[in-house]
Formats: sequence, C-alpha cells, structure tokens
Amino acid sequence: MKLFQIKAVMIFALSLPLITQTPLTIGTARATDPKVEIDINRQVDHQTLRDPALDLKPPVLTWPVDFRPVWRAALLHPESDLRSQAIASIRHAHRLGMPGLVELEGALRGVLLDDAAEPATRTAAAAAMVELDCRQSASFLSDQCGAGPLHLQLAVESGLAKWDYLAARDLWLARLNDQSAPFELVRIAMESLAEVGDLRAIEPLVKVVLSPVHSGPSRLFAARALGTLAPIETLQWSENLLSGVSQDPSLDAQLGVELLVNQTSPRAVELLEKYSKSPSPPVASLALQQLLVLAPSSVLAGAAQSIQHEDATVRKVAIAALADDPTMRSVELLADALNDPVPDLRRQARRGLLWHASDETLRPVVIQNAMRVLGVDSWRGLENAIIVLTELRHREIKRQLIPLTRHARPEVQITAAWAIKHLYEPDDGPAVLRLAKAVTKEVDAGGPVSRSSVQVHLHETLGMIKHRPAIEHLAQLIPKPAAYTAQSRSASIWALGHLLESTQDASLIRSIEARLADDSATPMEYEEVRAAAAVALGRIADPASLDVLRSWYKTLGYNSSIGRSCGWAIMQMTGEPLPDATPSTRQMGDWFIEPLLPSRPAETLR
Repeated sequence: MKLFQIKAVMIFALSLPLITQTPLTIGTARATDPKVEIDINRQVDHQTLRDPALDLKPPVLTWPVDFRPVWRAALLHPESDLRSQAIASIRHAHRLGMPGLVELEGALRGVLLDDAAEPATRTAAAAAMVELDCRQSASFLSDQCGAGPLHLQLAVESGLAKWDYLAARDLWLARLNDQSAPFELVRIAMESLAEVGDLRAIEPLVKVVLSPVHSGPSRLFAARALGTLAPIETLQWSENLLSGVSQDPSLDAQLGVELLVNQTSPRAVELLEKYSKSPSPPVASLALQQLLVLAPSSVLAGAAQSIQHEDATVRKVAIAALADDPTMRSVELLADALNDPVPDLRRQARRGLLWHASDETLRPVVIQNAMRVLGVDSWRGLENAIIVLTELRHREIKRQLIPLTRHARPEVQITAAWAIKHLYEPDDGPAVLRLAKAVTKEVDAGGPVSRSSVQVHLHETLGMIKHRPAIEHLAQLIPKPAAYTAQSRSASIWALGHLLESTQDASLIRSIEARLADDSATPMEYEEVRAAAAVALGRIADPASLDVLRSWYKTLGYNSSIGRSCGWAIMQMTGEPLPDATPSTRQMGDWFIEPLLPSRPAETLR
C-alpha cells in the first residue's frame, strides 16, 4: 500500500525574506516637550488601518499530520529526485519551525552512505544535517567530506566550525599551507579557524596577508580571520599595510582596515582615522563604521564631506553620527540628507531629524531646515520634509499642500494628501471637499493609480474633520459596483462613520450594513470594506445596526478583521468588552510528499 502521494508543486516560502538594514543608533536622552509626542518612525499610512487598533495576532503555523514517516520513506527510496524533494521539504519545514525533524538524521545518513546517490542529493543531505544541528554526527560528516564534492565539503565544514569539532582543526591548519587546495576550501579553513579561535592559525594567516604573491581574495579572507583572532601584533601589521607592501595600495589598505575590526586602543583609532581618508570607498566606509563606535567625534569632524560621498555606506555612517549629535550643524546636514538618492538613507535622516526635534531647543532648528528643503523642488526632499513637518504639527505649510497634491511625482502627491489629513482643521473642510471631488473626477476618467491613493487620504480627512457636507460625495463609493479601489471605498465608508447620524441618515446606514453583510454574492465584497463598514456602524451607533453586527461577530469571532471590527463596534455601542485577540492557526500542508494514511496529529510532534 502506498504511504505517500506526490504533488505537482513544492510549497513556497510564506513571504520573501526581509532585507535587513543596520539600525540607526540613537541613544541620547532628550528633554521632551510634553505637549508634543514625536514618533521618529513616522511614515505615510492610512487611518482606516490604524483607527481603531484591532490588535490582531499573526497566525501560528501548525502541522495537520506527522509528515516524518513519509519523508523517511522517501529518503530510503532509490529515486534521486524523490530523495531531493524530501530533503528540500525537510529543510524548508525546519526553517518554518516544524519540531522533531532531527529524528530523520538516520535516514539522511543513509543518503550520504549511498554511493549511487547523486552528488547534489548527498550534498543536500549533508546540508540538512547541519541545519538540523546533528552535531552528534560530526565525526560521520567529517568522514564523508573526503569522498564528497566541493559543495558537500563546504556545507559540512561550516557545521564542524559551528560545533567546534576539534578533529577538524588540524585539517584546516594543514590546508592553509597546501598550495594545491581549492580556494573555497582554503577560505572556509580560514573562517573556521577564526570562528573556533585557534591561535595556531595566526602565523600562516600573516604570511598570506603580508605576501604579495597570494591572490587578493586569499589575502582578504586571511585578514578578516586575523581581525577576528586579534593577536597583539595586529596594529603593527595594519601600520605596515598602510605604508604598502604590494603593488596594489587599495588592496593593502583594505587588508589593513580589516585587521582592526576588534581593536579599540588609541593607536587603533589613529590608524582608522588615516584609513577613513582612503580614496577607496570600502576602506573608508569600514574605517568610519569602526570610528563611529570608538571615536564618533572623528566621524562628525568630516561629516560635511562624508554626507556627500559617492558611496552610500560612507553616507550612512555620517547620518548615524549626525543623528546622535544634538547640534545645529548636524540638523542642517541631516536636512540635506533628506534628498539622498537611497531610500533607506533618506528615512534614517528623517528619523534623525525627528529625534533632534524631541529636544525643544532644537525643534525650531529642525523646522527651519525642513522648511528650507521644502522650498527646493526636489521630490525626494519634498516627500521627507513634508513628513517631518507634519509630525511636528507645523501648520504653516498648509497652503503649500494642495498644490503639492498635483506634483509630477506620485510620492509627493500622496505624502501631501497624507499631510492634509493631519494638519487641516474643520474650517478647511470646503477646500478639502473641492480637492476630493476634483481628484475623484480624475479617478473616474482613468487617471493614474496614484490619484486613487490621494483620494484615500482626502476622504479620510473629510471624516476626521467631520465635514458633513461631504456625505453625498463619499456615499458614491458605498455601492460595490463603483469603479474604485477597495482601499478608496473602505476609506469613504470609514469617513462616513464619523459623519452619519442615526436620526438623519437611515438610508445610508442601511447601505453600509449591506456592505458588512455581503459575503455570498459574486464577486464577494472585499474584506477591508466589510471591516470598515463594521467600524463605521459602531461610530454611528444606530441601535438598529446591532443585530447585523452581532450576527457577524458570532459567525466570524474576535480573531478575524471583520469579526473583531464587529466586536469593537458592539463594544462602542453597548460597553460589552472585546476579548483580547488570540492567534489563528495556519496549517502547513500541500507539500511535495504527503501521507495518504492517517498519521499522528501535529500536536504530538516533539
């Protein structure tokens, strides 16, 4: 009888991996004006998603059955593709947090011991054992390296270094003196000896670093390993490299600064200051990163030049230093960086300015410099200056915002509309409504997508400033057939929640109830529209809406966006408490290989 079935597709990752960025270091305490709470991480967002805060929890992964028996059977099968798919499933499941996969260690060993297995399959099996932390198999894996392909050796030796497998140290040391060893194996030997802290590696590593006959990559990895080991002679070697030991001064400088990564003495600071003036961007940026920790005043002294450097990493270090220096000069330079071509650096400069603005003595300086940037027609600077000034509630820019909603760049249009939402007041209602109607006409005429985003912010504004004359305009977006985005319709219904009154607007209230209740038509109403409808009904507080709210709250519960919005609305109307949300569960199925027969439930996996 078959134990498993094979499906046509492998499971993919739940989401793309996030690109990690070095965080901006901000550590100085400030005396804050209690009247102004400043969010240094402020960004353009939607009130529909923020208000109310539903505090929904992310789903928790569960495993509907025990997949290990069929994956073990697949590993024991002679078919190479089947084995490879099983190994890929095991590694992916491990990354997602499936428990108990180490029990497959024996089957993975079997793949490695099979001489008929494809080299790529054996390599994947070895890598899986390293990922599963099968350190008790270190000796076995080490024995497999000799007969395995290069990639298998690399996968295994990274694990041996992580586990500090003592028997591998002599192998790595010998490899440093082996002229015939492949570069990749020499590289991992250098990295591994540095990771385990074997000081016997210092002498052969120094020979590589200071010898011009070795290749540039070999010398670079040797320098990094020496920098990790940090012997007392490191400063002298770095000074020698600063003077040059080969025909490539840029490479020598790169090696010299790599040697200093763990040095903190005044002499190391002097050397780093010299390296920071290198014409080579990698050398200058690495030196500045270390100086930022050891001697930030040195970085600040050259910040005016660094902030204009062609290399983004150099500029990033300068921004980090300026963000932690509460002076007028630093505020001015950070304001210039609001126009940096790299989005992440613009955001870091903006955070730095807002951090300085939390000091009431610097807040006027921040506003002055942000206004200076706002006066220059550069879209990057405009976008970020608007965010800074809006967060600081600088209402003097109100007149400039409506023209900026027609700027050539969508980023400026949308940010200006967002700023209107936070800076305009009830008396500005007529102007906002005129602009909203004009933008809606552009959307109706098939205008660019950015106009729909502008429309969202303007419609939220009309609700926030409680401009009742906007009801007729906003009501156009209630019906499902309306040719508007789900976000635009959600914002309009959300805004109507601030404007409608149960005693005057019964017909529109019933229309909003119909949006909440629409879960069976084709096409079904958007989830965000239904949630916004529930929130709006809670704010309107028409007792006649309680039945439909209770019905959907009972059906969907308090852990879904629509159900929780209904619960929140009921709480607003009756005072009935809304329980804290609990995570929903998401079953991870649809693997390439799955059991056909009943198996142990996921809860029994250990």
